[in-house]
Amino acid sequence: PTPDPPHLLVLHGWGTGLAFYARNLDALAKRFRVHLVDIVGYGASSRPVLPDSDAAAAEGFFVESLQSMIIELRKEQRLPPTFKFHVLAHSLGGFLATKLAIAHPSSVASLVLASPVGLPPAPPNKYPPPSDPLSKRALFAVVFFFWHHGFTPQFFVRALPAALGRVLTGWFLRPRLGGGVEEGAFEKAVEYSYALSAAPASGEVA
Repeated sequence: PTPDPPHLLVLHGWGTGLAFYARNLDALAKRFRVHLVDIVGYGASSRPVLPDSDAAAAEGFFVESLQSMIIELRKEQRLPPTFKFHVLAHSLGGFLATKLAIAHPSSVASLVLASPVGLPPAPPNKYPPPSDPLSKRALFAVVFFFWHHGFTPQFFVRALPAALGRVLTGWFLRPRLGGGVEEGAFEKAVEYSYALSAAPASGEVA
């Protein structure tokens, strides 16, 4: 019989969802049995209203939800209760995957962290640096002001009419997706990202 390939659990970053790995899936599936998941409060997962809490409590909520998902995944795949998954995780997903490995080492075989946040802590120097143009520093000052007062990018997408929300989403995505995107793929990415951003706030405000 063909040996079972290693199992890979793939976690997305803050404010996104599993479909952002669409262009990587074929390559990953050649070597792994891939499990793409939406973190609770993001993507197409449930959007619970999370209670006000400190950062440690919010971190614990997400880590334990991932552990519960792994337990269910073992059952669904008929894997042993001590089976460990390889984990590929981006941004916030990388941070949570690391915390998961610390809290539940019996669940994680290895970690691949793609631009994880919080690891290591951000350096104390300011970004953008004073040498950058005033316009760029002013833009970041406005963004950071709203961010520290609880206003996420998704807040503004929800506040706008749908057409303008899609324009804002496209403006944000275009430089991040880079060139070489297949015809029609960018529009689909905008529609997908807009749908996630317009959904009720949950994980983004934890």
